[in-house]
Amino acid sequence: MVQMVDLHTHSTASDGQYSPSCLVQQAKQAGIGVVALTDHDTVAGVEEACQAGPRYGITVLRGVELGAKEDRHMHILGLGFCSDCTQLTLLCQRLQDGREERKYRIIDFLHEKEISISLEEVE
Repeated sequence: MVQMVDLHTHSTASDGQYSPSCLVQQAKQAGIGVVALTDHDTVAGVEEACQAGPRYGITVLRGVELGAKEDRHMHILGLGFCSDCTQLTLLCQRLQDGREERKYRIIDFLHEKEISISLEEVE
């Protein structure tokens, strides 16, 4: 039996278009039987997606996408972790805090180059 699987999806918990539950619904409509929610540096939407799985009759895997320290263009997908993974939640919070701080450094850098840009545009 062939089953469609998508192990790399993003929801509105990071930079995706759909809420976690809507993403699961979209996956079902696309004929996908297994989907992993792998938002950037957050597991905030995972529980909502997991709860939507049975409602739409598909398997939802807990996931996250983390940037690699060695190369900002390399990402690591983590799949199948437990719901109470405190260390992962703390790591995601540190990464999000760094991302929050980074946007202000970007604005300062661009303003030094005499490029006018708003916080909203950087976000």
